[in-house]
Amino acid sequence: MTFRVLIIGGTGQVGAAVVRALVAEPSCAEVVMVNRKAIPLTADPRLRQVILDTAAARFSVEVTKLAPFKSIYERDDIKMAGGCAECFAK
Repeated sequence: MTFRVLIIGGTGQVGAAVVRALVAEPSCAEVVMVNRKAIPLTADPRLRQVILDTAAARFSVEVTKLAPFKSIYERDDIKMAGGCAECFAK
């Protein structure tokens, strides 16, 4: 089964390491990074970034639009979840 990941905070030391590990994982179909500013990305078609102001009042609404999935607490097929990553099956 493939999976997709939404990462908020993927530009810091820990987040960037998580992104690199996910892009190296063949079963990861897509990594979506939510960043405050654009950063150079590796040339991998599975990696994309969305620029959002994390301090904006509508931040949670905009992030929810990117991840149309059930809460991780409602799912039994989650591969992984963490403080900076929410995973959802494709």
